[in-house]
Amino acid sequence: MAVPKVDGIVEDLLLLFPIFRKILMKGGYDKLGDKKPSAHECQTLGMLISSGSLSMSQIGRRLMISKPNVTSVINNLIRDGKVERLPDEADRRIIRVSVTKKGRAFMQHYKKIMQEVIKTNLSQLDEHDLERLYQALKEMKDITSKISEDI
Repeated sequence: MAVPKVDGIVEDLLLLFPIFRKILMKGGYDKLGDKKPSAHECQTLGMLISSGSLSMSQIGRRLMISKPNVTSVINNLIRDGKVERLPDEADRRIIRVSVTKKGRAFMQHYKKIMQEVIKTNLSQLDEHDLERLYQALKEMKDITSKISEDI
């Protein structure tokens, strides 16, 4: 593939990610009350729910954040009762992090609010634009599924 095309894709993706978050989730954080989780906290909870318990290193690699930042995120989630640290059964030197019932309940609540907010924000589009967005997202999922997930 030509380098200018790849550069253009990179530039577009870097511009689109924050726009997606800002536009589609506009108004969502206000509905979460006083304790609004950071993006890394939500990503960590979602990842732990889908993957099961993970080591601190695995969390850092998957989120692409440093170990000190992982520690900070996990400490905040522990303080809020959303995750817990557990020793690894095979190697007690490794600390694993697991979601608690409170963490799962929070993510269910968070997901429900975000789904409502996104639906409300998408309702501003006409049927033609909704179909175009649907097809574009479907295409993006198909294409990005071909990229290695060895994280």
